[in-house]
Amino acid sequence: MPMMLTLIEAIAGRDRAQAVARDFGVEDWDARHASGNFRFTRDFATGVMDNALALWNRENLGVALYPGIDGLSLSLVADAWSRTYRSKATSFAPTAEIATANGIRVLADEITPAWPDQTIVSVNPGETATDALDRTLASIAGRYGDNTAEIVAMQLEYQMPPQAR
Repeated sequence: MPMMLTLIEAIAGRDRAQAVARDFGVEDWDARHASGNFRFTRDFATGVMDNALALWNRENLGVALYPGIDGLSLSLVADAWSRTYRSKATSFAPTAEIATANGIRVLADEITPAWPDQTIVSVNPGETATDALDRTLASIAGRYGDNTAEIVAMQLEYQMPPQAR
């Protein structure tokens, strides 16, 4: 997110970048990137291989779409769950498409009003995108372990907060 905000700053100015950061729930950012925190390590490779090779441990998780959903939060939640090498996020809604809060039309992967409760992952109304990602990483850690949550955070080059572990 810091690099995206830096790009927005370069294109539209600091005030616009700060406004977008507030909308996302990012309080502090700059152009510096902590590249050393996102190195390819043996633990990362081992975790990916363990998850990828556990073919019997795959889940299809449902993400409920609803009118006015935050598109960025939806993207981060679905992407994070799909980067675990253990699960796939499938969007569902009672209609073929919904409109996000900023008017983007999203087509549901499956048209159905319900999904099995134990396999629903949520995008909560009013939650900032960073809060949604932090909550999702904590849920991934709870479901698959800290190592899998750290694998996802590294792929996103996202510094996982301590409470998500």
